[in-house]
Amino acid sequence: MVHREDCGEFIARMEDILDLYEEPYDFKKPVISVDERPFQPLEDRITTTNGGEYAVYSLL
Repeated sequence: MVHREDCGEFIARMEDILDLYEEPYDFKKPVISVDERPFQPLEDRITTTNGGEYAVYSLL
């Protein structure tokens, strides 16, 4: 919950995030969205076509 006195700062930060998502994609500097809800990540690993390995998380 955002308190009334913090509302302006909160809105400004949310607008900064929206501006970030409007920027062109840069594979050297990926944008990561984080959900702050507590959960147990169930991790799987996948290998990409270029040989890299990434973690894939599922909430199910």
